[in-house]
Amino acid sequence: MEEATGTYCWDEEQRGSKDVPRYLVVAPTVVRPESVYGLVVGVLGGGEEQGEAGGGGVVNVRAALSTQHDQQMAQAKAMLTPGTFTTLSMMMPSEVVPGGERLRLKVEGWRGSQVLFSNTTLVTTTPRFLSILVQMSRPVYTGGQKVDFRVVLLTTDLRPYQGPVHVHVLDTDGYVVRRWLSRFPSTGVVELGLGTPGLPKPGWWRVKVQAGEQVHSHPFFITKWFPPRFEVLVEMPFSIVAGPEGIQGRFGAFYLTYSPLSVMANITVSIKKNKALPKATFDHIFTESVKFADGWQDFYFPLERLKRNPSDDLVNAEVKVKVTVRHTFLGDLHSAHARTRIVAPKVRVKFVGPSPLVFKPGMSLTAAVGVIYEDGEPLSRHQLLQSSLTITSTATLNTGATRTLPKLEASPMTLGYSTRRVWRAPSNYSFIAEHEAERAQVNAALVHHEAFLRYQQDGILQFTLAVPEGTVGLRVQATFRDNQTGNSVSSSERGMPVHAPHHRYVHVTTSSSVSVSVGEFAIFHVRANFPMDWYRYLVIAKGVLIHSGTEKVEWTGGDVVSTLSLTVAREMSPRFTLAILHVTSEGDLLVDTIHVAVTLPTSDQVEVVMNQHKDHSKKTVEASMRASPGTHLALSCTRLPSWHAHHPSRITPAALLREALAMEPHPRPVQTVRHVSRSGEWTDRMATLTSENTAAWPLAALHLAGLTCLTDAHITSPPHAGKCDHQLGYLECGDGSCYRQSEVCDGINHCHNAADELHCLSVTSEYQPRDRDEGRLLKTPELKEAEFRVSQRSWWRDLFDQAEGNWCRTNAHFGHKGYEQVRLVVPHSPSRWVVEGFAVHPHHGLTILPEQLYDSTPPLLMRLEAPSFCRRGEQVSVRIHLHNALNQTVMVMVVLGGSEDYRFVHVEGDASVSYYSPRLSKGDHQHLVTVPGGGWREVMMPLAVKRQSGRFTLMVRALSQLHTRTASHSINVKPEGARVRKHTSVLLDLKNRATVYEFLDLPLDQSPVITNSILRRFVYGSPQAALTVSGDVFGPVQGGGVVNFMKAFRGRILKSSDGLAFNFGTTVWTLHYLRLTRQLTPSTAKKAFKFLNVQLAGLLTRFRSGGFMMWHFSKPSVWVTAWVVRVVMAAQFEDWENQIYIEPRFVSSSVAYLIKHQDDQGGFHESIHYRNTSLLYTMNFKGWSGGLTSEVEGEGEQPLVALTALIVMVLHEALPTLTGNVHADALQAKLRAVSLLERVVEQLWDPYEVAITTYALTLVDSPEKDVAFSILQSISRKTSGGGLYWSRDEVNSNERQSQNNQRNFLLPKESDHWDSYAIESTGYGLLTMLLREGVTPRAESTVRWLTSVREWDLAFSGTVDTVVAVMALAEYSYRARLREVTRMNVRVEASSSPGLVHTVVITNQSIAAIHNIKVPRPWGHVNLEAKGSGQAVAQLEMTWGVDLPRYLRKAPRKYFDLRVTETFPSSRNKSIIVTRVCVRWAAEDLSASSHAAFLEVDVATGYFLSQPESNKAVRKAQADDMPMLIDVKASPNSMYWQFTHIPGDRSRCFTYDLRRQHPVANLTQVRAAHIFELFAPEHFETTMINATSLSALDICEVCGSYQCPYCPSYSGRSSTLLPHHTMLLLLPMLPSLLIPFPQQPGILPNVVPSLQQTTMAQKVKCAVVFFLVVMVTLVQAQSPSSRLSNDVVTIIEQWAPLIWLHPEEMFFPSTVDFHLEHVEVRDENETTIQEFQDRYTIVTGPDTRSYHLNTVPNLTCGDCLLEWFGGQNVSQESVPTYVFVKDYQDACGTVDVAYRSFYPYNYGKDVCVEVMLGGECDGIMQSFGNHVGDWEHYSIRIRNGSVTDCYVSVHSFGAWYTWNQTNNNFQFVDGEQSRINLINVTYPETVEVVNGFHAELFSANGSHGLWSAEGTHEYVHLPIHLQDQAQRGYQWRTWENLDIVLWDPDTQYLGEQHYLDYRGKWGNLEMGCGIIETVSGECILGNGPGLWQPGPGDFADDCPL
Repeated sequence: MEEATGTYCWDEEQRGSKDVPRYLVVAPTVVRPESVYGLVVGVLGGGEEQGEAGGGGVVNVRAALSTQHDQQMAQAKAMLTPGTFTTLSMMMPSEVVPGGERLRLKVEGWRGSQVLFSNTTLVTTTPRFLSILVQMSRPVYTGGQKVDFRVVLLTTDLRPYQGPVHVHVLDTDGYVVRRWLSRFPSTGVVELGLGTPGLPKPGWWRVKVQAGEQVHSHPFFITKWFPPRFEVLVEMPFSIVAGPEGIQGRFGAFYLTYSPLSVMANITVSIKKNKALPKATFDHIFTESVKFADGWQDFYFPLERLKRNPSDDLVNAEVKVKVTVRHTFLGDLHSAHARTRIVAPKVRVKFVGPSPLVFKPGMSLTAAVGVIYEDGEPLSRHQLLQSSLTITSTATLNTGATRTLPKLEASPMTLGYSTRRVWRAPSNYSFIAEHEAERAQVNAALVHHEAFLRYQQDGILQFTLAVPEGTVGLRVQATFRDNQTGNSVSSSERGMPVHAPHHRYVHVTTSSSVSVSVGEFAIFHVRANFPMDWYRYLVIAKGVLIHSGTEKVEWTGGDVVSTLSLTVAREMSPRFTLAILHVTSEGDLLVDTIHVAVTLPTSDQVEVVMNQHKDHSKKTVEASMRASPGTHLALSCTRLPSWHAHHPSRITPAALLREALAMEPHPRPVQTVRHVSRSGEWTDRMATLTSENTAAWPLAALHLAGLTCLTDAHITSPPHAGKCDHQLGYLECGDGSCYRQSEVCDGINHCHNAADELHCLSVTSEYQPRDRDEGRLLKTPELKEAEFRVSQRSWWRDLFDQAEGNWCRTNAHFGHKGYEQVRLVVPHSPSRWVVEGFAVHPHHGLTILPEQLYDSTPPLLMRLEAPSFCRRGEQVSVRIHLHNALNQTVMVMVVLGGSEDYRFVHVEGDASVSYYSPRLSKGDHQHLVTVPGGGWREVMMPLAVKRQSGRFTLMVRALSQLHTRTASHSINVKPEGARVRKHTSVLLDLKNRATVYEFLDLPLDQSPVITNSILRRFVYGSPQAALTVSGDVFGPVQGGGVVNFMKAFRGRILKSSDGLAFNFGTTVWTLHYLRLTRQLTPSTAKKAFKFLNVQLAGLLTRFRSGGFMMWHFSKPSVWVTAWVVRVVMAAQFEDWENQIYIEPRFVSSSVAYLIKHQDDQGGFHESIHYRNTSLLYTMNFKGWSGGLTSEVEGEGEQPLVALTALIVMVLHEALPTLTGNVHADALQAKLRAVSLLERVVEQLWDPYEVAITTYALTLVDSPEKDVAFSILQSISRKTSGGGLYWSRDEVNSNERQSQNNQRNFLLPKESDHWDSYAIESTGYGLLTMLLREGVTPRAESTVRWLTSVREWDLAFSGTVDTVVAVMALAEYSYRARLREVTRMNVRVEASSSPGLVHTVVITNQSIAAIHNIKVPRPWGHVNLEAKGSGQAVAQLEMTWGVDLPRYLRKAPRKYFDLRVTETFPSSRNKSIIVTRVCVRWAAEDLSASSHAAFLEVDVATGYFLSQPESNKAVRKAQADDMPMLIDVKASPNSMYWQFTHIPGDRSRCFTYDLRRQHPVANLTQVRAAHIFELFAPEHFETTMINATSLSALDICEVCGSYQCPYCPSYSGRSSTLLPHHTMLLLLPMLPSLLIPFPQQPGILPNVVPSLQQTTMAQKVKCAVVFFLVVMVTLVQAQSPSSRLSNDVVTIIEQWAPLIWLHPEEMFFPSTVDFHLEHVEVRDENETTIQEFQDRYTIVTGPDTRSYHLNTVPNLTCGDCLLEWFGGQNVSQESVPTYVFVKDYQDACGTVDVAYRSFYPYNYGKDVCVEVMLGGECDGIMQSFGNHVGDWEHYSIRIRNGSVTDCYVSVHSFGAWYTWNQTNNNFQFVDGEQSRINLINVTYPETVEVVNGFHAELFSANGSHGLWSAEGTHEYVHLPIHLQDQAQRGYQWRTWENLDIVLWDPDTQYLGEQHYLDYRGKWGNLEMGCGIIETVSGECILGNGPGLWQPGPGDFADDCPL
């Protein structure tokens, strides 16, 4: 073991007078990767002076760095003559050795063959070579949000790092949830993001960045927040000063639309005496009531009220103010709180830097004092100007006498003070000398006048004292006095002299400014009090030697003074050290240092301006950016209340400074002052100061500078120092103890005086976990403060708002232009934002932009609230909130857009309205309201839903005199009644035959009517049926390969680990299936892996101490752990490691947990928490009896065979990833478990245990696998159709019913008692057969049976059985290799719709695609005719609603007793529903209780129970009579309750309350509740909920209309009017509008009625003006093109192009009306939104972005054609050209014109999908790049009335031409390249004009790209040739039919131009994206093009301002 102490140098007694030093080596103590390690070597000439042989000759010097195992890393050599120095440089590799390890530095010198000197030391390697900053997108995240972050990496010179980095995201326990390997930064920036699970681990997660060996961890906070009905906001400052001001703040209650509520409130004040105490220690003080509050309400409480006793001290206490509000109308209770900390009002005077001060007698001493508050808040400038700071000093001389040094004073400053003057009268800001004779001495002590200014600004004063000679002690006192209050505070500091036995000193000072800048000169003065002829200086920054040199000095007597100037380089920022070394003639080494602060380098060429002048409606804002070419600029924004928290995830100058200073080898000499904002109004600031040497002896000075010394010179040290062995790399603590460089700031005190840990947290604050790489974070004081700031008040919606929170998060990369303009969509919310940003340039480095404040509040704000779903026939109300941000009252016309999906509900006089048959009207409905300035109005719009089912979108417009707003809301209409679902699945097997016929029965009649009965079989309009067809046997694969339980089980939400495991397992095995069958594409894999990472993070939320919990609040389970680990390990595939990472530590911990539950005989048991009731029944069967008992956790019980077999599989698959003791333990556990299974296999009789045991033994290749397989074969079962399966009893698959001896109808599958059990058993049986035999007839029979028992399109029965089944089917599909031979045509026809035939084509390119066909009339049967070869799965699902219990679906037997009742307490309009659920397990003959159970209860439309309230209901039920109720998930349409089990001894009940959130009338009379066993869904019970009383509510009883009196939103009734009837609406208003003009000029007249005395003429004038303003606004909104001048219209017509269509053209252009007649509007899920539309009625608005126009009928293949694709022949019909005009209204008179032509179809290109031989395709020619809908365009630019340029668009690229007046044509300027940029596109040189000024253009055959010349135009060469053919054929004279539109993106288009607000695609979604996409980059059929926004955008907005 190394000894720290040893002889470093001689002391006075050891050395003799003849010892003359020969050499001096100074080297850094740290080695950084990818940096130059430099050291200074000097030969002092000692040998020559001694007259040794060879004296005066050249000395060869060699320095080498090597590991302690003698592996040389680098070396350097030089030749020196005596008396000279040199710098040796060695380039270190990127990977030196692990951080903290030590390298041996050896320096040798030879003169000839004689070794002159040789010495070694150990230097420490540090992995840190970068400054790494992380910026998160928000202060805190909630579950389900995307976490976006940026990583900025800077080298030591603060320039961007471009090397690869690894990035990990770790959860609160340190488990990796996502990683990215070898990401290369873009100009030093890496931007990444990941999704989070819905229920994440709450707490501090972290981003871990690894560059080389350097690791940087950055924390971010994740919680779970649930949106309430309305939210309560409480705002208080983070801290307050204990004084007379008291506690003040404000609170308010608001809808989620930001509209304020009228509430009553209770304010509760609590306090805990110390902020460090737990939250539970808050002590209640008092509660006050507020009778009425509307909007924000202020509160104030004197501090005296918080004291229990008058003598209580509240300093450091924390106060919590909790506000509970009650809605005055609804009665809802909500609460929120905020906390504040009470800080002392004391001002603190603190000497900056370490203690004590170190001085040199007879020389100057510079120090600094900071004046701040106790909590770090700086004093205001006014306080500093009105106060004084006095410095007094007393020196103790060596004679024992004391001497008072001149007093320095900063006195109060008068208001007329000029900062240019230094010396003023004593009443001014100055330093005052007590004696005039000493003024010169004081003046010399002032380094620069900037010291005055700095104190005036931030309270930091640097001062200089002249220390007398012979001083042995110093006492300095700083006194601050507030002249306004008379209070004063003092602080003192002692000083000690440098240890110098010979009293020789070298002192370095600087006369440069307080902080120098890069590129400036730093001026230094070196002074010595003895004759000195030379000195060596070294410049060190971040532990790296930057520069060194030798200065010669001429001594002229007296003190030696030398001036040195150095240029400050970037590497020296933000701090560098200048070290001065000299060896005296006596051989003593003298050292002095100075540490210089350098201003962080920035670029003044970066500018970002938020330009609002182009859009005064604030729908958008332009971010105008300027920066040097090559700059990467990143913007982000935060709402102001969130920004005030100053979370640590922002990039600020202080954060950059801290990170850069953290690279200093030793933080003790780094002097900084940190200022924090008490209120959060400004960003925390940090100042770094220039400081002199703080070490008391030479060696310590070198160590603090990051240097070590090798020399034979004498280094004097105090008696208590100098004992550390430098050859082992030890450094001096100063108290006799030692430490290493690697131990600096590691959190452990290695020095007795803690010198190695001083000032670390203030500078090098690293967020390190407890064990550095794993586990939870160690909360540093900074992290605790950050946690308080982000959680100081209750969570609120805007803190987490993902949709609007990232609106300005954008990146810009600057090219040669140096400027960018980005149009940002502004959030539609009344918010203030702080816009921040940074720019990184390869040369200028990082520039942090100043913060900007941006107000997004629009002049007119409109937000909607409505239910997300309803049931057929219900009446819903849309809550519209309007906010007027202007100062004047405005009138707003609210327009509910008309639709065929709903009607407006009218209220008659006296609130008379029928709930069942109210008066309805169609079309637009208007309502005019007044909104006061700065106020809100609420309007309730009731509508009766006419849509039978599916989703529709309602549109609402708000029109004021100045602004227009449009909003939309989608509502999903569900069928009425309790739902009944039946499923039929069949395998279409064409392996051995050419044709298969199947007739699938639809189990409903055409009519629900029962003859001679008032009852009905089902509810009208409720039946729905759909057929799904997919190739192969695996089943359908959704887009992206993602399977989740909501899709698989049709909306069911599983809040349990098995649900997450289902998502993970089915998706992973879908990926394996696609991979094994060669169908996996990068786009599919990307979506799937993104989903898998989120599911993995969700599973880790339930991971505790190695075990997985089933639910969040349950205990770990052995089975759940084994099952989850088995599912997760399926993703451990080598090629996927960069996409999803399964951390070995997680697997190791889980395996260790499982092994703990193994007994001595090898069997595994469940944990003690699940001994009496198991979660699933497959783990309940033992399989044998007697003989095998053991003691586990104190209880004797037989091992579970099935569980043991499952764990054997886990251990077998986990062993390759395990290491260490866990690997050995797992291997032994596996052997013991296999041995047990082998012993008992012949005793097994249960089919499930036999199947899973056989598979486990086969998997591990056990000798008993054959015995097990023979048993498995012997107990198999067969169906009448030949299906093979395993079950305890017979399981009925689909039955067949014969009719007329011709058709054998396949009936839907009915539930059977053993469904899930049999599916899982059969899945293991199939896996066993595939492992042993491959694909055999028995395996095929098993697959046929599995297909027949599917209960869902994407699942089988439950979660576990589905995962096992898809695992088996994926393996079968891979081994069967059917994809190569699959080519099938499936003909589908429903008997209820004869002649409507759908043909599904399945090829090897689309084998996994899902084909969904809706059955429009769901009765009769569906005929399937399959031809071709291969296999496919057809599934028919049918649902309908019933309102009689007799028609509900029945279980095989009675499993549960379920009763659900609803009552309505005192609320007269049933706003509260008290639901009581009683349940009991009824199958007691099977077991005493059920296994894990799941209950779903339908929620009435408009009612709501928040998730926190649901959790409270669970806890209440657990405390009452339902301890087995474990979890709940609340959703708008259902409540999902989960139970560990349901006992059978008696019925148990629980209750919960639903509250009305949205007004809904005429609710459905029947809803349903459904309970089942979670892992056996066939064990179920369904009951009906009678809601007749709710159905009788009318729209006024629920206050759902503005027409209803006695309701808060009442504003009178209005009639339904069409837009052109607006005149009729406004005429009756004229009398009420006769009001006076406002006295003050404003935008609008005051429309509030007034009683002022005015003339009738004024009143009439005001009314007419208002009337005209409204009419002009409406007319302009309907006809935006009417504002074009006649001159512009003439130019548009004169310059319209002549377009030649190819003579072989088959796909002509058309009108948009022609196209809209043949399509329907669908969403991204292919759900029909609108069946019939035209340009007047098509759905519009922002929600349509995800819609597309789909052909009717639908295309069944990518290259299928429909007759109407031919369009309208231009030679036979007049087809319009749509002209869009953009008027810039700038100084250049700029007008851009785009001529757009529309084609119904674009025919792409033909490509050979095989091989081209001899110019011909040896294979299939396949078209690609087709798409329905095709917009092409040509543009011109007009400047000051003349055409100057044009742009010819080809496809996705084009070319610019400029007008040549001389040649009368357009000349080529520049062109874009094609998307596959492999050759340069050759554009024609000119665009010729004909017939005046009509450009002559040629449309490419089929694809319609425009060219300005005939011929063949090639635009892609490799990997395929793409050419356009252009030729004169059909002449299209576009100017003969122009449809001109003045384009304005903020205009709401009405009438004929209404279609322009449709923002979706104009054609079908893409299909046929297999190998064609790989070859060509395109699908066979691409997505339809978009038109939004069609405004001209081909030219730059380059008119000078």
